Amino acid sequence: MIMTQQRNGWMLAGAILMLLVGVIRGLGAVMLLTGSPTILADIQANGTTVQALAIILFGISLGEVVAAVGVFLLKRSFWTLGLIVTVLFVIDGLLNGIVFYGRPGVGGTVVNLVFAVLIVFCLVRSRPVIDRKEKGDGFGVS
Repeated sequence: MIMTQQRNGWMLAGAILMLLVGVIRGLGAVMLLTGSPTILADIQANGTTVQALAIILFGISLGEVVAAVGVFLLKRSFWTLGLIVTVLFVIDGLLNGIVFYGRPGVGGTVVNLVFAVLIVFCLVRSRPVIDRKEKGDGFGVS
């Protein structure tokens, strides 16, 4: 007997988007931490500030990757974590735009916002699947 779990496309899309955003932004944080000249060329902040914000970005990225795996496994706490870290990504992007470039909307802020809206939309649409799993409806031995 095999346990089956019903997932929907919204849940899968949200998990994949969170994974992609988490990995890509995490790589960006690593590039900031290692002092990549390509990345640091236009940044106006000092080294300590860049490192501090890169560590925060890396933590948020890690949270996004962990949440993506948890959402795929249909865990409500990770679904909630996914919403929280996605909102934190937008806030972090705005903060980085202001600190790094002197104004928000620079350095991928718009892209972050678009992906965040897509992720939140997918997570909200996938909530019934998470709710059904918690109630035990639609999941059983086949």
